[in-house]
Amino acid sequence: MRLARAVALALGILTAPRDGYAEGLTLDEAVAAAREASQSVERARLEIDAAVAGRRQARASFGPRVDANVGAAYATNPPEGITIPTGAFGTVTDPTSTFPARVPDRPIVLVPDPDPLGFSASIAVEQPLFTWGKLAAAQDAASAAIEAGMARHDQSVRELRRAVTLAYAGVASGRESALLVEEIVAMLESRALDAARRLDAGAATRADVLTEESRLATARSQLVRARQGALTAEASLRRLLGREFGELAGIEAPWRLPEECDLVEAARSTDPRLTELRATTRQAEVRLRVASASRPLLPDLGLRVQAEVRGQRVPFFEANWVDAWEGNVTVSVGASALIYDGGRSRADAGIAQSQYQQALSAVTEYADGLPLQVRRAVERYLVAQAAGAEAEARAADAREQERVAQVAFDNEVISRSELTAARLAVPEARLAAVAAHLDLSLALADLEYLVGPLSGTSGH
Repeated sequence: MRLARAVALALGILTAPRDGYAEGLTLDEAVAAAREASQSVERARLEIDAAVAGRRQARASFGPRVDANVGAAYATNPPEGITIPTGAFGTVTDPTSTFPARVPDRPIVLVPDPDPLGFSASIAVEQPLFTWGKLAAAQDAASAAIEAGMARHDQSVRELRRAVTLAYAGVASGRESALLVEEIVAMLESRALDAARRLDAGAATRADVLTEESRLATARSQLVRARQGALTAEASLRRLLGREFGELAGIEAPWRLPEECDLVEAARSTDPRLTELRATTRQAEVRLRVASASRPLLPDLGLRVQAEVRGQRVPFFEANWVDAWEGNVTVSVGASALIYDGGRSRADAGIAQSQYQQALSAVTEYADGLPLQVRRAVERYLVAQAAGAEAEARAADAREQERVAQVAFDNEVISRSELTAARLAVPEARLAAVAAHLDLSLALADLEYLVGPLSGTSGH
């Protein structure tokens, strides 16, 4: 029963429909759980949020900027006013009095002493009028940053899917390999005991016993590797999912791939690395535009409107406070231009031009290399698929040879040792089939990284 279960699940890794594994964790469910738990995907999403905020910031640069300022000041040594003191011009004789009269007879305040406390409030509105396209370039750069962030997010998702696929396939093959090697170990233990009995009966040599014990030791070593490999794969998948998991539903690999030209077109349109390179090219083109617009003698124009009020009495609390306040509105159109920078702007433009050409070259080189990458991935997939079909055929042949051997043994045509050898060939062939199916899953992961998910494509 254990052998039958191993064979059925190993076959399901390649060809069984999804409905047959309703109770197990599917690959898509594993990928969805891994996306929720992935910190790298979350960081990529936050990068997109930051880029979106940057685009809002760039768009806001087209509108006016309003600044307000309110202040209060106290002068510890204010300037003195102008006052003519009593008697500054001497005295005169008053006929009606025996005492001389001082001129003036009282202080005359020409300029009162200023109040040491002062208040001010102002509001200014600045609106850019013409910047030679620098503000528009900033918005284009922000949009390119969003595209680059989305491409990196897509790339992190694809890398995560590939990692989950590798771990998922490793768990499935590791579990099945451990079961099959257990079957092999049990059979070899039986053969070793049988060889020992035949040695005691004089029907076998010591060399026959050592041969069987050597094969048993090799199988036990393979069992340790299979179990440890399965544990490592389970730990990897558990870390990716962020939780425990049980049975797996298996990977539904497509039996027939789309046309290779369609796969190449899908890679060119959805490959995240190519999308990021294109966004980088846009950013380099924007930097070139900004460098060209920042040359000397290209003035930026802006409008500024400022309203200001000043006073020395607290509003609404002191008498005649209105008389102590005055206001003013200033409207100005300004121009700001670079006159000379020693050739720095020209050098910046040259650097930007070189970076733009480099970005264009990178896009062209990567796009030209994509068909070869797809070709290699398709080759590996088809070769692994053919190897899997071959392994399945050998496993089917081994099962038929076991049936024939059982009939021959029942009819006393072959010995028990020959029957055991035929039975041993079945789990060995199934073990090779599981390894072939693992190679197919790994090839599928690499192909899907280039062209996007293919699971469920065409029939079985």
